[in-house]
Amino acid sequence: MPDQEERVGARIASNRKLAGYTQNGLAAEAHVSLGAIRKVERGERLPTHGLLIAVARALRVTVEELTGQPYKGEKPSDRRTHAPVQGIRTAVRRHDLPVDWYTA
Repeated sequence: MPDQEERVGARIASNRKLAGYTQNGLAAEAHVSLGAIRKVERGERLPTHGLLIAVARALRVTVEELTGQPYKGEKPSDRRTHAPVQGIRTAVRRHDLPVDWYTA
C-alpha cells in the first residue's frame, strides 16, 4: 500500500494532467517551485499546507480532493457516514466568529 506522500503526489499529478498542465506550468500557475511539485508528485516529501492551497487553487479543486479526505472506506455505511462532511466544511468556512472570541 502506498504511503501518504505517494497518494497525495499521485492525486496532484493526476489532477494536473487532467487540467492540461506540465509540472513547470503548474508550478508557475500556483507560484511555487518546480522542485516542490516534483518532489511531492514523486512522493519524496509531503506538501505543506500552503503548497496544497496554491496547487488546489491553480487546479480548481479542493484541498480535500488532493489529500483524499475524508478517508472513505469501501462499505456503503462509510459513504453514509462521510456524506455530510462536505456540507459541514462549507458551513464552517462561511461562519464568522465574533471578534472577541479570538482576540481575548
